[in-house]
Amino acid sequence: MNYLMNYKEYGDTSNPTIMLIHGEFLSAWNYDLIIDQLKDRYHILLPLLDGHQGSKEHFISIEHIAKKIIEDINNHYDGQLALIGGLSLGGQILCEMLSIKDDICQYAIIESADVMKEKSFVAKPKDQLSYRLSLHNYHLNRKQKKQYKESSKIDKEDFIKINEAMRHYVLKETIANTKAKVYVEVGSKEKNYIPSCTHIHHTIKKSQMIIMYRYAHGDFSLNHVSSYTNLITKLMKQKNTR
Repeated sequence: MNYLMNYKEYGDTSNPTIMLIHGEFLSAWNYDLIIDQLKDRYHILLPLLDGHQGSKEHFISIEHIAKKIIEDINNHYDGQLALIGGLSLGGQILCEMLSIKDDICQYAIIESADVMKEKSFVAKPKDQLSYRLSLHNYHLNRKQKKQYKESSKIDKEDFIKINEAMRHYVLKETIANTKAKVYVEVGSKEKNYIPSCTHIHHTIKKSQMIIMYRYAHGDFSLNHVSSYTNLITKLMKQKNTR
């Protein structure tokens, strides 16, 4: 298929299609263990975000990526997927997609996305090292740390643009019109993200917000794979009974 984005693709295309959008300075490995559990039942798309490992394109903006993914879904999947999930930057991109196209997916899982005008958790970095140490508190195992070390080696300009885009992204009011059933997930240890996720929840009137007890940033999809896949399986069963 001629996609606008670069993707990793798993599973049989005859099965329902779900998309998982990785976090900043991660890559497709963000969802490795989840894919292992789901690829026999679902067709899975993992976009390799512009400016990140695996993509040939430089990062322009969150909005630019969202529009490209939407166009790919329009062109190849009749304008709608069964489910889309996104972590952090991926969650911001998912919010933008829901704001642009109200029927882009039937279910959405927004994990740890900051969409507030005032972002208390981000200090403008002086360099890449201070940025990684101060902002990205992903809880990674040894294998994930090695993968993160490789995937976070990106072009300096891309690094700056991604950081700035995340700092300035604000939730669009049009997300209130989404027809998707939205689940907003945040860890109880993510004190600076909880107000943002609450804002998403209040803006999307029929959404559900879950504060995951003792979870830190990225824990849900990175370190609690069974919980994440169980939620997806539960939602897909609901889809099939509707």
